[in-house]
This record gives sequence, structure tokens and C-alpha cells, in this order.
Amino acid sequence: MSQNKEQNPVTEENKYTTIVVEGTVTEARYGKSRFNDTLKYRISIKSDEIPYDQIHAYDTSGSKLTPGWFKDKTGYLNLSSIYEIPVKNTKGVQIDFEEWISNYNALGATVKISITQKDGAVYPKAIKVLADGEARDPFEDL
Repeated sequence: MSQNKEQNPVTEENKYTTIVVEGTVTEARYGKSRFNDTLKYRISIKSDEIPYDQIHAYDTSGSKLTPGWFKDKTGYLNLSSIYEIPVKNTKGVQIDFEEWISNYNALGATVKISITQKDGAVYPKAIKVLADGEARDPFEDL
């Protein structure tokens, strides 16, 4: 038997799998990025349990098209979508992404995020908030 075979080869059946990651929100917003002028829903999370070995979306993308978070494997996950990302708050009520970032403490929140992977990209599918982030008062030291 050959030991060089990949443990989980990518086939047509498992190419578009869904992965669930739990982590802490470091950024959540709607807008552009410095690399892309397209308006998108954007979320970044910090997690020690990102299953990099289960993400096969970038297997054939090449170095220039593979995002830095995946190459560096530093525990951050940066996702974006042109489509609204459904969010369930801590009470189990589904809310809009924009309502979540406007009316709740999204930064620092503990979430589970469902991610769909396709050829060359990973997309956020849904977010479940496990614990709200801490309230921040930007004027507290004024």
C-alpha cells in the first residue's frame, strides 16, 4: 500500500462540503475592503479550532489566489458574501446581519459559523451567536 495517498481526497461528492467553526468575532461589517471595491457582508473570527485540513477550496487555486488567512494559518478566518448572512441571536431568533452589527454587541461575540466551500472560495452560510460581545462605550474616557 502506498503511504503517499491523501487521507481525504476531494471528490465530486465532498467538494462542496459545509464546515462549522466556533470562534470569537474580531470584525463584522458591510462594506468594501482595501483589496476589493465590492460591497459585501464581511466577518472575521479568531479560533483555535479552524479545520484547515478539511478546507479544499484552494487546492488548485495557486499561491496568488489563496487568501493569506489560509496560507498563514494564524487562527483567523476572514469571510465575505454578497448575499445576506442569516444570524440567530442568543435567544434563537433569526435576525438580519445588519441588525446584528447595529443593535447587538457583535465584536467579541462567541459564534458558530457555518461555511460552504467551493472551488477557489469559502463563503459564510449562517451564524449562530452563542454569547454576545462586551458592550463598549467609546466615550467612557472623555
